[in-house]
Amino acid sequence: MMAVHRCLAGLLLLLLVGCASVPEPGGADAAQLPGRANLGRRPVPLTTPRPRLTGELTLPQVLDAVLLGHPQLTAQELAMTALKGDQQQASRWPNPELGLGLENFGGQGEYGGTGAMERTLMLSQEWLSQSKRQARMGLAGVALFQATLAYQEQAWDLRGQARQQYAEVQVAQRRLALAQQSEKLAGQIQEGIQQRLAAGEVSAVAGSKVAVEFNTAKAARRRAERELAGHRQALAQLWGETPPAFERVTEVPLVVDLPADGALVARLAQDPRVVSLKWGQELCLAQ
Repeated sequence: MMAVHRCLAGLLLLLLVGCASVPEPGGADAAQLPGRANLGRRPVPLTTPRPRLTGELTLPQVLDAVLLGHPQLTAQELAMTALKGDQQQASRWPNPELGLGLENFGGQGEYGGTGAMERTLMLSQEWLSQSKRQARMGLAGVALFQATLAYQEQAWDLRGQARQQYAEVQVAQRRLALAQQSEKLAGQIQEGIQQRLAAGEVSAVAGSKVAVEFNTAKAARRRAERELAGHRQALAQLWGETPPAFERVTEVPLVVDLPADGALVARLAQDPRVVSLKWGQELCLAQ
């Protein structure tokens, strides 16, 4: 019995050693990776209900909503969280294994029953050298780094799509405003022609021609409304909202000046695709 107690005490000690915290490998945290751009994503819990965007939206609101609500980014963020757990697990000792062996029981003669049964309690602990632990932590860090680059690349692409859809909505709003003005003007002209037609100042042909122009303007206005509704729907889908609750977007300049050459090169150097290519080249050279 004393031997069993000693084994159990040794097991408890190894469990405490195996589960003890080990400092995380430096430089592998996704928040400190080189080339990481500030994409403006706030640490909002996934279970937190996000309010619907209503009224008139600005471009920063749209970009923030896309980063917070797009399903692909949410899935990649969950994958990065899992990889962070793998990275922490890689820096720790493997769990010890406990086994129990039973012999010499259930036989015949003196080995019948359990009177002659031998019990063997086995406890094993895998020993990892420092180099092997470093290799495991390095692989986990590389996996997390690649997932971070994939997340950033997806976020940059979605920001570009959001800007494009925002511009589409803005252009559709302008087209609808012009179509409404054209319809209003055509209606005023038709009303004036009908008054002159009733007074006998113009012919019926002129009245029919103005009626056709009014119907054409009315059809153009309806087409502009449908186009605006489609672009609003496409924009709201980028943050997972259907149907869209916002009414319009704020006007922003559609044409902007490019930055200076030095600033442009610096921005391109922070692009996740460029960073991924650089790291891929370094890995190939190291191999």
